Amino acid sequence: MRGLAVVNPRASSYDRGTAQRTLRTLEGAVDLDVVETTRPGDAMEIVAARTDALEVVVVIGGDGTVNEALGGLVAPVREAPPVLAALPFGCVNVFSRHLGLPAKPEQAAVQLVERLATRQARPIGIGHVVATLDGAPAGDRWFCLSIGIGFDADTVAAVERRRAGGRRPASTLMYARCAVGEFFRGGTRPRMRLSVQPGEDAEVVIVGNHSPWTYAGNRPIWATPCADWSRGLDVMTLDRLSLVPTLRQLARMVGRRPEPKNCGGVRHHHDLARLEITASAPARWQVDGDALPAATGWTITSHPQAVSVPL
Repeated sequence: MRGLAVVNPRASSYDRGTAQRTLRTLEGAVDLDVVETTRPGDAMEIVAARTDALEVVVVIGGDGTVNEALGGLVAPVREAPPVLAALPFGCVNVFSRHLGLPAKPEQAAVQLVERLATRQARPIGIGHVVATLDGAPAGDRWFCLSIGIGFDADTVAAVERRRAGGRRPASTLMYARCAVGEFFRGGTRPRMRLSVQPGEDAEVVIVGNHSPWTYAGNRPIWATPCADWSRGLDVMTLDRLSLVPTLRQLARMVGRRPEPKNCGGVRHHHDLARLEITASAPARWQVDGDALPAATGWTITSHPQAVSVPL
């Protein structure tokens, strides 16, 4: 089996010794090329440049690196795209958790090798978003986990600013502190209008492609509890970011998978093929945990069975 390992040495929980041991485990079963990233966007370019007959791409990093690798997989036309896998070297590692891999990288590597030996894979759906800023192109991305617009993206951006200032690695506590800071920072927040239901707008929008949305330690957080790789996109909106409704919704989201309910300023939409969102003013957005510059419009589409993951 021919494979490519994309290693992000700046991932939140990256340790070189652990990474080298996991790579040795993989190399026992896969004819593996190993390439390190040096800057944001590298993983996408590295994967896209490989036009040979790769069978598996393994990300040694977090969800942001997985997202870049995903973009590199689907950007060029491939007759048989390689399987996408990841070992948990990020902060939350939502993608590797969705694959059911252990939280410790070395254990995850052993289990991944066992799965790859069966040469069985599951096709999954992914999403694509095209953003605009006052009508001008503002970027596009593929995603396999989620998109957040508004508060969620503001929190991710705040975490990235702290990391850029030398306060690393990212942690659940850092995310919590940044979320509280963003919640109480004040000011007028942009409102997002959704095409799925005429007249619906909100201050917070989360588009889910799979569940759980994220984790707080080992506790799952279910923003879009019905989202699944086998279906279209799910959406949760929060009308206003005020204290009591937000705390009430957060309590519903943490722990056991809840039934999605339209109440208390919260609305859910399920299994969408396409969604358009327009903001009243430029708003930040995040894709699979990667914060992006502000935009005012987003067209989001679902693409079923676009890539495969190991069974």
